[in-house]
Amino acid sequence: MRLIAARLERVRQHLELELSFAPGLTLIGGPNEAGKSTIVEALHKALFLKATATGRGIEELRSLTHGGLPQVELRFEAGGQTWQLRKRFAGAGGTCQLSSDGGTSLQGSSAEARLAALLQVPGPVEGRRIAQLPLRWAHLWVRQGEAGGDPLAAGPESYDLGLLVQQLQQAGSAAALRATASALESPLDRQVQQLLQQRLELQLTATGKVRAGSPLALAQAREAEAHLALQQGQARLAELEAALEQLRQIAERLAAIEEQNGLLNALGRLQTEARPLQQQHQQLQSALHQWQGLQQQRLADQGQLTQLQQRLEQQQQQRQQLERAAADGSRQRQGLEQRSQELLRQQDLLSALADLASLEREQEQLRQHKAHFDGLQQQASAIKEQLQQLPAIGSNEVRQLRQAEQQLAHALARCQGMATQVALLEGTAAISLDGHPLASGESRLLEQPAVLAIEGGTRLLISPGGGAAMGDAVAARQQAQELLRGLQQLLGQTSSEAAEALAQQRQALESELNNLRKAAATIPWAQLDAQLAALQPRRQRLQRALAELGQANDGPLPSQAELEERQQTLKQELQATGQQRTQLERELAARQQQREQLDRGQGQHQAEAGRLAGALAATDQRLQELQSQHGDPQQLAQALAALGSQLQARQGQIEALQQQLGAAAGDGEQRLQQLEADKETLLTNRGQQEQICHSLGAREPALEVERQQAELEQAQGERQALERSTSALQLLLQAFAEAQQQGANHYCLPLQAALQGYLDALGLAPGTSAPLTFAPQQGFGALQLQRQQQRFDFGQLSGGMREQLAAALRLSLAQLLLGAYDGCLPLVLDDAFSNSDPQRQAGVLRMLERGVQQGIQVLLFSCTPDAYGPLAARLGSSVILGPPRAEEP
Repeated sequence: MRLIAARLERVRQHLELELSFAPGLTLIGGPNEAGKSTIVEALHKALFLKATATGRGIEELRSLTHGGLPQVELRFEAGGQTWQLRKRFAGAGGTCQLSSDGGTSLQGSSAEARLAALLQVPGPVEGRRIAQLPLRWAHLWVRQGEAGGDPLAAGPESYDLGLLVQQLQQAGSAAALRATASALESPLDRQVQQLLQQRLELQLTATGKVRAGSPLALAQAREAEAHLALQQGQARLAELEAALEQLRQIAERLAAIEEQNGLLNALGRLQTEARPLQQQHQQLQSALHQWQGLQQQRLADQGQLTQLQQRLEQQQQQRQQLERAAADGSRQRQGLEQRSQELLRQQDLLSALADLASLEREQEQLRQHKAHFDGLQQQASAIKEQLQQLPAIGSNEVRQLRQAEQQLAHALARCQGMATQVALLEGTAAISLDGHPLASGESRLLEQPAVLAIEGGTRLLISPGGGAAMGDAVAARQQAQELLRGLQQLLGQTSSEAAEALAQQRQALESELNNLRKAAATIPWAQLDAQLAALQPRRQRLQRALAELGQANDGPLPSQAELEERQQTLKQELQATGQQRTQLERELAARQQQREQLDRGQGQHQAEAGRLAGALAATDQRLQELQSQHGDPQQLAQALAALGSQLQARQGQIEALQQQLGAAAGDGEQRLQQLEADKETLLTNRGQQEQICHSLGAREPALEVERQQAELEQAQGERQALERSTSALQLLLQAFAEAQQQGANHYCLPLQAALQGYLDALGLAPGTSAPLTFAPQQGFGALQLQRQQQRFDFGQLSGGMREQLAAALRLSLAQLLLGAYDGCLPLVLDDAFSNSDPQRQAGVLRMLERGVQQGIQVLLFSCTPDAYGPLAARLGSSVILGPPRAEEP
């Protein structure tokens, strides 16, 4: 399939564009926005998009500057014939026509179906399935910005895997590929594989888990049951052995309890005998301690009582001094209160005088506001009279008059430009123009045809240039003159300059009037009279207040400075008096607090003295009682020594028994009770363990464990056999899959061989290759670049290397598919090497040249055509598009 020529009409910025394509390489260059990508899209949609499609796919072809619907014509060779395709994209009204040099002519859906058959695609793409359009010949059509993408990433549909496999089976090592294909599709292998898969599915699910109810699952269940039964038997055997050990330990524990009971009973008797002696010893020792404590307490209480009596005398003297000071402070406070009252009266008088002075100032300010407002009103009236005398000319009227003058000037200039000038330079014969004599040196402008008569009978018709345009210019001049005269009469001015001066004068007066209105708005003119009238009642109230304070109101008022000075002086004196009163109040409060504190202290000391006196009397009485009961302290000490000797002997016997008992020698009675309770518990436990031994021993648990162990080993053997069988099935299926994959890899060999040729032409380092994989269903994938022993995924490569490797793969795919398309296929590259550096550019050219030599038709679109010009001149042709035209208004 080879493209011959194309014609685009009303496709975006192209009103009409014709292109011819060379059999080898066609270079289409031009700057950005020249419409190169538009050509790429138009060619692709003409081949694969249905003419009656609607939506985004058609809207992208419509022109915004040229009226009409987009239309694409394409001539190409396919199926041994030359075809002419014409598509007009108009939504539901779109048309498709396909004709051949052999006489075939098709239209509509028949033409679309035949075109799809020639291109070997399922059918045209409809508008609602526009997402499928980029997948059609995606390996041959490289749009701008997509050159660095992996051509295999979109899946088998994007590069026609089925047709490619057919060509691979017919290429190069055809015998090996056919053998691989037969191995991949062997009926016997497929039947064996299905049988193995069915047997494996009996045991495992699709996720690799054991299937419920399968023989393997049942074997695992039997093994689990046998394991559980063995565990239960072993538990019963262990329980029997534990019960026998418990019986032995219970017997030993009962013997130890009997021995401890005898020792604890002996210890209890000794402790009972020692208890009365300890009580008597404690009583005597307590009495001695009481005697000594009472003596010490009596001495301390007597000393405290003496000190309290001295303090009471001192506090009485302090109280008398505080009473005298409090009387003096009360007299001072009364004098300060009288002075404060007098100062407050003077302060009220000064406040009333200050308010009256403020009222006078406020009244004077209101009078000034009223006078100012009256003056503003007079100025505004004068400005309004001036405005009434001026004509109503504003900026709009001045602009209209100026525009009319400019239109007239333009019309005069146009008439003068089209008019013909006739000048008589010199002559002796009489000459007239339209019957008017023309003197030497005279010149005239002609705006309409005129007759030039020369003495002797010569008559010439002179017509100005422009034809009908001259009449239009004269009419436009007359219209402009009439418009200007009308505006001049309406405004009463002869020029826009005079009108503008009046407009500026009027604007200045209006601005001044507006300023006067703003100034008047700041004065509360509506309330001036009311505020002046409201001041009189305030004046009368203040005069009455002054009279009540003893101030005559007939003299002049003090000045504001004098009032402020007097108020400041009075304020300072009031503050000083207030501070003195505050200080005196604090001193009186402190003296009162001291007196109350002294009263409280005296009460407390008197109560404490009474308490100490009572305590001394009680101590003396207790000492007399102790002496009558136990004698003096010397007698108490002798009795304590005798009892101590007896207690020491008993304590030695008790300690000997406690050493024998050890930790069990705590509370003897409590320990005896605990031992008795332990004995009862042990006896009960012994009965339970004897019952357990009798119950478990009747079933011979040791023999039962041996039997259960044999059953578990049998179940484990069955389970292991089934697992080995299942693993064998998995290994067989894995071996089948590996064999199939190994055979499928043969499909990569022709493609890798073709790809290696282009990589060598690119000029990469020796040993560089591009490995990839093949799967029967998923197709080719995992494209990589290998340098020496290191591999790089396609996404890890630089932008330029991705463009070059992708172009090499596209050339390889096109080369392998040539046999299915009459030995030729077009490869469209739109700015496909924008990231390639200048050093690699020569390799790119060699790679393209190799593709053309193999039979690939290359359509190269570039905004830098100079880089490919020599190659295009040698292998084909080039077309350079002009810069983009500005959009029409």
